[in-house]
Amino acid sequence: MRNDSQIEKTPLQRSIGLSRTASTSLIILGLVSFGSLIYCLFQAKPKEADALSFFLPYAIPFGCLTLISMFLGTLCITQSDRPWARKAACIGSMIVGTLYAGTCFVYAWPLGNLEMSISIAVIALCVIFIGYLSLAATKEETPE
Repeated sequence: MRNDSQIEKTPLQRSIGLSRTASTSLIILGLVSFGSLIYCLFQAKPKEADALSFFLPYAIPFGCLTLISMFLGTLCITQSDRPWARKAACIGSMIVGTLYAGTCFVYAWPLGNLEMSISIAVIALCVIFIGYLSLAATKEETPE
């Protein structure tokens, strides 16, 4: 007898599963990277400087990217049964992952925390790879 783990999945099931993974990776990337930005800002904050004037130039642009990433991930994971959402999750994870990989090094230089930026870049590269795999699975699914 075969159990459920041995049953071959259809291309549509693989596409839905990988697009959900890509959507979840967008949400996780947004949360982890914004949390690490706040950590880096607290580490690099000068003692005599006003905290708000130091945090806002970093947090507003990166926070906007985080909101876009998390909104796109949430939208695509809730609508993963629709073809447009699966394609948006694939392409969005590749684009947002590329943006995060680039911006984390822009933030590393003034804050002086290169280790954290390398960690975020590795996570962003994983998100890009998940998006690529999801795009390949989306191309294999049969038209409905």
